Amino acid sequence: MFFAPLAVAAILGSTGWIAFVLAVRLCGAAPASRRWAAAAIMAYWIASSLFLALAAFHAFRVAVVIVLLGTTAAVVHVRVGRPADAARVFRRDLRRLRKVTTRLFRGWHMLIAVPMCGIVAVVALRGLAFPPLAWDSLTYHLVRAGRWVQAGGWWPLHAPDAWGYYEYYPPGGDLIWAWAMLPGRGDTFVAPAGLIVWLSAGLGAFAAGRALGARRSNALAAAAVAATVPAVFNYVNSAYVDTTTIALVLLAIPFLQQCTRPRPGPAPVLAMASLALASGVKIVALPMLVLSAAWILIALIIRTGGARAALVYVAVGVAAAAPGLYGYARAWIERGSAFYPFGLTIGGVELFAGNPERILLHSGQLFDAPVFCAWDFLTDMFVARIHLGITHTGLGPLSVLIAALGLVAAGRLTIVQRQALLVGLLLAWVASVLWGTFSPGELAARTFWALPSARFLALPLALLAVLASVLRALWVRCVWWVLLGVHLLMMVPLSWSGAQAAAFGETLVIALAALGGSVLAWRAVRCRGGVAPAAALVAAVLCLCAAALERTRGSFRYRIYADATDGTAWDVDRLEPDYAAAWPIWQRFDQPRGHRLAVAAGWDGIGHNWYLYPLMGRRVQNVLIYETPIQDGSILDYRNMEEIVARADAAAWLERLLASRVGFLVTLAPDTLEWAWAIQLPAIFPPDVEGAHPFHRTYRFDPEAARRTLERTARHAGSSPDSSGGPE
Repeated sequence: MFFAPLAVAAILGSTGWIAFVLAVRLCGAAPASRRWAAAAIMAYWIASSLFLALAAFHAFRVAVVIVLLGTTAAVVHVRVGRPADAARVFRRDLRRLRKVTTRLFRGWHMLIAVPMCGIVAVVALRGLAFPPLAWDSLTYHLVRAGRWVQAGGWWPLHAPDAWGYYEYYPPGGDLIWAWAMLPGRGDTFVAPAGLIVWLSAGLGAFAAGRALGARRSNALAAAAVAATVPAVFNYVNSAYVDTTTIALVLLAIPFLQQCTRPRPGPAPVLAMASLALASGVKIVALPMLVLSAAWILIALIIRTGGARAALVYVAVGVAAAAPGLYGYARAWIERGSAFYPFGLTIGGVELFAGNPERILLHSGQLFDAPVFCAWDFLTDMFVARIHLGITHTGLGPLSVLIAALGLVAAGRLTIVQRQALLVGLLLAWVASVLWGTFSPGELAARTFWALPSARFLALPLALLAVLASVLRALWVRCVWWVLLGVHLLMMVPLSWSGAQAAAFGETLVIALAALGGSVLAWRAVRCRGGVAPAAALVAAVLCLCAAALERTRGSFRYRIYADATDGTAWDVDRLEPDYAAAWPIWQRFDQPRGHRLAVAAGWDGIGHNWYLYPLMGRRVQNVLIYETPIQDGSILDYRNMEEIVARADAAAWLERLLASRVGFLVTLAPDTLEWAWAIQLPAIFPPDVEGAHPFHRTYRFDPEAARRTLERTARHAGSSPDSSGGPE
């Protein structure tokens, strides 16, 4: 961890410079907002492409990555563009940014800018101080990313219940967290990566507004409103992937607008690449990609005057889109449907089957006759939990104003500015998201999970905010500032348990020491010894502070998880206390030496109870394995317990545990068949520790005792452990 800041700087610096030089080469004469949007798309594309290439050979290792990126950055700097031009453009853009920032902190603008920057800084420090606390991150987002870091590439986890479809979710969002976990081999830099993704979403909204013709101040206000919607900003530290989708969709808009011009240049390729990467994060962007590909083809035929040039553009665009479509290709090969685990039904005819458990869950069939209530849904979207002192993760109480302004602006752009083609495409995007959210197959998202599902509607709201940025009336500017004021209140973090406050205080001291020490070191050494010694001293200061930060995070990690069990510590939502009560087990296995852990958890009614990520340890040093108890090796969902009991075989399960070389068995709540077998075979599974909840248990696995039992089973038919045993 000591040298992790240097690895982060090398990876970010190399990737950023490659992307910027390519953006200057491709969009050198374009406005600065479009050039930086192109750089952001290139950075995402480089991260996705390089990960996919290295993962295929299990070579996703920090040393390999730094060498490849450093070498590529040097070649691109010298060969692709003129170094002096890129550096000059970079310095010029920084001067412009400084001027804009100076204006924001003068006059009445500072009434919003100062507290907003302060809250962003507080949230960023919370991300550095606290372990991951968001539900989906503990169940699968960071589990997938951590396993990829462990293996240096793809390493699927085939397990029952929700993991039957977790494994086939598009990987594009979680690979960003894999990049963040790579330098320090842990989650220290996951939250800062989320902050970078959030900033890129703001950049996309600003660039899109400017491309549509908005004034700089209006585009900036609309971008700030879109980025501070509670369903966007309050997920910054969550390691969820919705903000990544929003960023990539918004970054594509400036280049779609350029496709309507006679000489579109590289715009079609950049737009296709950005939308494909968004599709590789969440399937919600896939209809947008398909609609946009057809739209681009038509626009190019109209503007270029022929289909041949248009088809060349589309061919290059498809090649650029390939990294975003990997997950769909894998699902097609392994499951027979590119859309798996999602189903596709048109006109009542099922074209592609989805994961059965996911379909039952999201359609509400696993619950007791859910009934959609529009009033309850709207309450969750706009004002839920505000009066309870709990973080609001909906759309905010005034978001309806954003939608109204966006629709008015759509009419203006269509009639006055004659941008009907682009406006129609953006409204089709909005309609596609709404159609999916309000489809019968997502009934549970509108009833049981209405508030968490608000993040799915943040994308169409951001699109409408971008459209609204073109309105120039004074009263519209007043609405923007009112919205920003309301969002400012929603941004304030509300979770401050005792452990969280103490961890934040120590992290703040470390951050101030890093900042102050770096400034003093730079000023003291640069004037005497030059840039290189000053940079080396600053790097040493940052490495020392990173080591101190890691100690702080380690000392408070499980105290915060204990508070989460009590409901006093949370991120976007409270964890389930019964499941978070496994934290003593998480702490027990967080040792310098990693372990191989066989894991199982019972059926809780929805299958989202596998809090696996904390079991991997701070350094993702523990390997998690699921071994099926079914005799023929198939994996059955634990909701089918009767079938599992009928087809289970303890001897076959023990053989699989021996082959996997596991050291411990971890059974999580609710009770499982594996737990029942461990109780029946104490010689093979000596008890180890229990969690704060008695249903969480760990057992040592004695391989010699298991072999003796299997040998006796082979010699004496009928003396095997009772394969029908299990929870009553």
